[in-house]
Amino acid sequence: MNSIRYDAPIKNCPTKDNVRVGVDISLTFRIGPGGDECSKFIYELGPAKLDQMLAAESEEAIRNFVHGVRLSQIQDIKGEIASSLLSDLNKKFVEFGVFFENVQILQIKIPHELQKALSDTTAYDIQLQNQIKKHQNRMLVLENSENQKLIELQRQNTRKIVDLNAKKER
Repeated sequence: MNSIRYDAPIKNCPTKDNVRVGVDISLTFRIGPGGDECSKFIYELGPAKLDQMLAAESEEAIRNFVHGVRLSQIQDIKGEIASSLLSDLNKKFVEFGVFFENVQILQIKIPHELQKALSDTTAYDIQLQNQIKKHQNRMLVLENSENQKLIELQRQNTRKIVDLNAKKER
């Protein structure tokens, strides 16, 4: 049996820290390998109800999952979101002869203003770190230079003391 792909964009999904994000997901499913599953699908669910139920179930599952996650962590757990959704959908649709093979999180969209603010903050942090490194490097160069001068003065003083002690002994 051929697999079917279903795209479900979910908009304005709040995160734990109340930032609204958009989540684009792609579901790959098939309708039963056997005649019994196909009959269940046709007589108990049908294509129209499948579309409605898929949209509602996927949106609810994604919203519930994203609501428990902070924005800073959301990109890191795409795989966890996908596996959780795959498991939930298979539990809910198996009785209708629908089996989900794959769930992919295609994209997580952050509001443009927030994305710009975050990238500006990151750029500023990088610039600040570079400035700190340059300053530390200059301090190290100055310190090394002064240490070399001090060592040279100590050598000259030691030579003069040795010369004076030698003159004194003669």
